[in-house]
Amino acid sequence: LDRFIPREFRLSQREVLSDVGAEVRYRSAVLPMRLAVEQFSTDIEGIDRDVPGESRDESTFNYEAAWKPSRDHELSLDYEFLDRTTVQRGAGVIEQLWHDLDIVHDLSWGPKRKYHLRTQFEFRDEEGTFPQDRIRFNPRLHTRHSTDLETTVQYRMDQEEFAGLRTLTQLVDFGFTRSFYESLTFEGNV
Repeated sequence: LDRFIPREFRLSQREVLSDVGAEVRYRSAVLPMRLAVEQFSTDIEGIDRDVPGESRDESTFNYEAAWKPSRDHELSLDYEFLDRTTVQRGAGVIEQLWHDLDIVHDLSWGPKRKYHLRTQFEFRDEEGTFPQDRIRFNPRLHTRHSTDLETTVQYRMDQEEFAGLRTLTQLVDFGFTRSFYESLTFEGNV
């Protein structure tokens, strides 16, 4: 706030902040969880009642969980909901409503956990003044063939929509790491 309001005008304004929230955690080795809710608001009023004030109201809901049935297997989920309304002089009302979901699955198997598959899925749906949607899917397989050779195969799909423009990007990446001595490593990607 100090960056936007010159010092000589700060004394002519009154700022009221309120922040209320709660958080619950479930501690478990197999299924830890976290749930948080928060309501935040700020109002800036000028001494001159003829000049409209500025405000920001924000409500958030966040849920996180991680299922860990074994050392080699984990599934985590993170969901956030945000409802924000900002009223600014000169800019008017800016509204944002978004859902953000991230899911990550990790799985290792084989002798000495030779194979590791990590799959990520992200989804964001943002509505309001500047609507935007995004979906990302990203599986990645890492293989340890020996102490000297490792390979990685990865696929990534990104789909975004902003201001009526939709883009789809797909990428396949093959990589390797080869160690020749303790101090010499060669890496490559295609």
